[in-house]
This record gives sequence, C-alpha cells and structure tokens, in this order.
Amino acid sequence: MPIFNWFKKKPPDSAIEALIAGLEAADFFKYADPQKVPSLKDEMRSHSYPFAFDSGRESFADAEDLAEGGVGKFLNEIGSFLRRQGVQLGQASDEMEKSEGYWVTVNGQKYLMATAEELQLPPWEIVTANCFSLVDKLLTEAGSDERVNCLYFGGNEQIAVFLTTRQNEIIQRWPMEDRERPLSSRHLLERIGR
Repeated sequence: MPIFNWFKKKPPDSAIEALIAGLEAADFFKYADPQKVPSLKDEMRSHSYPFAFDSGRESFADAEDLAEGGVGKFLNEIGSFLRRQGVQLGQASDEMEKSEGYWVTVNGQKYLMATAEELQLPPWEIVTANCFSLVDKLLTEAGSDERVNCLYFGGNEQIAVFLTTRQNEIIQRWPMEDRERPLSSRHLLERIGR
C-alpha cells in the first residue's frame, strides 16, 4: 500500500475544509514552512486526508530498520524536533546482542527495546512500541504537549507523526482506513500485550 494512498485520489469532500480549519485552529501547521502551508492544505483537499507530508510533524520510522538496531539513529533524526519541545537529548546509541537483547542509550540511561527472546520473534512491532513509548516519556518529562503517533504500524511504510491531544482528537473523527489512523504509544503497547 503506498504511503498515505498518495497516488489514489479520493473524491473531494466538503468536510475536509472543516477538518483543515479545526487542525489550523489547533496549531497543526505550527512547524511547517509558512510558505508551504497553502500547498499542504491543497494536498489534504485533493486526497481528502488529514496528513500532508512536510508539515514538520512527521518522520519515516521503518519498523524493520528500528528492529535491526535503528532506534538510536531514529532518535537522532528526530532530535531537532524533540529539542524544540524542551527534550534534553544527547547522542542516542544502540546496543544489540542476540543473547542479551536490544538496548538504546539516551543521555547515559539505557532503555530496553526488546529482550533476547523477543529478538527471536519478528520484533518489528515490539521495538516500535517501546521506541515510541520512550519518545513519549521524553516529551512528557520535558513538559511538551506533543506525543508521537504511528501510521502504518509494524510495516516498512511506518511513519511517526507528532500530534497534540487536541489535534489527535480532530483527526480520529475523520473517516480513514485503520492502518492510516494514528496510534498512540499507549495503543502500540496494548497491541503487543503490555
């Protein structure tokens, strides 16, 4: 399935204007280049979909890459966004030993991404859930209202998107396929049985 069903044009929907207005009132375009906001809104209209890539809120988070030792790299990639939220983020690094599990170190503290037993399973969803939970922990500790959400959970097209509670509430009311619906880190942990 292509990301955001990008090439599959959906019929115009007059309700998209209300969605865009609600998101704009909730500061959804806050991190976007102001000159790009009109084109982002046009993309949302043409696809009748609440996300336009390049809003400053999203990042690719390929589940396979994360599970193969890429959480530290991912955290470093989203580091500028996290720092804007007040997160004191130093260099993040990964440690993976098949017999000991997968750990990521952030600011000198180690966080478990997957046990040795979990690494024997396909760990894509487990590592994603633990990674996104860690990101939310950092955001919460920094006092940010932003939380990381997941689109296309567990797949190669997986995307991290940062939303406030209000933005998420607005988007959750929009009709869309389940894989396109943002999942919070809490929902991700529930899906893996935690």
